[in-house]
Amino acid sequence: MKKRFLISDQGEVQSWDYKNPIKAVVGFEGIFSSGFDRQNLIEKLGWIAVERGLDQNSSVPREVLNFTFHSCLLTEESITAMTSVVMLATGAVRLTYYDGLKWRMENYHESIGAVARILPLYRESMEAMGREHYIALDKNAQELLTDRGPLSLVMQLWANTSGLLSESVLESFRRIGVLNRSVFIQPDAGYSEPKFVHIGSEIGVYGPEWPHIAVGHPVHEQPDPEYGTWVREAYRQVMETRRPQYLHVDACMTMKDGNRCHNRYRCLRLPWKSETGDLILMGTSVITPNVDIPFVTPKNFKL
Repeated sequence: MKKRFLISDQGEVQSWDYKNPIKAVVGFEGIFSSGFDRQNLIEKLGWIAVERGLDQNSSVPREVLNFTFHSCLLTEESITAMTSVVMLATGAVRLTYYDGLKWRMENYHESIGAVARILPLYRESMEAMGREHYIALDKNAQELLTDRGPLSLVMQLWANTSGLLSESVLESFRRIGVLNRSVFIQPDAGYSEPKFVHIGSEIGVYGPEWPHIAVGHPVHEQPDPEYGTWVREAYRQVMETRRPQYLHVDACMTMKDGNRCHNRYRCLRLPWKSETGDLILMGTSVITPNVDIPFVTPKNFKL
């Protein structure tokens, strides 16, 4: 067995020096000395890192096989592959994993104990998936009034116009370039679901065609329906309170093909009224790693 290797979310064994093609796109820090991006592979794509070494805590030199993973991002394929590898272990097995709340470490003297633990761990992560995959931190929208950036400009326009969505406001949106990063939603009138009436061209998390396809459809009808329902609930709160909602978000969405897309962004959702008095909801987001939600890797954590 190799000393170090990776198990992909598709259950495929990859070389430790695998060159991750997403690294250049995402551009986060946290690169292993071997050259791949831990935050992409383990924290975003749900891969499993496997290391074979000696148990430093044992009085007698003993081999240990260590698995490092995010339990909320496990797949049936990666679980199957990991179980197969664990059964090959001739010494101790260590499971180092993030369970959605904190990092945990479990040690097993024999592989059979680790094998018995993996499936329950997978089931626990599946039960927590809806909660753990979409994390939002409420922020004070009033802070944007004295800040800079596209979200601040939108918030300032809303405050200065008392939330009246006029043609001059729309022209200001075009001028500062926020329409491509915004959605407009016709709220529930009591007989229909909230619907998208505009989706900016830069909101392509589901692909470049999605902004065109989704217009006119209910908010919750997204390739990841759980995420769509989660977003719909957020807009329902804006509609009911008629107050701004400013969030820092860490969300892991599932695509139709089963692949995952992990985004961190800041989002401002506002209740506007048209010149005819109709309520319309607006959401503007900025993709950024700089949100006040810790990455799953704790400080000083190293493989």
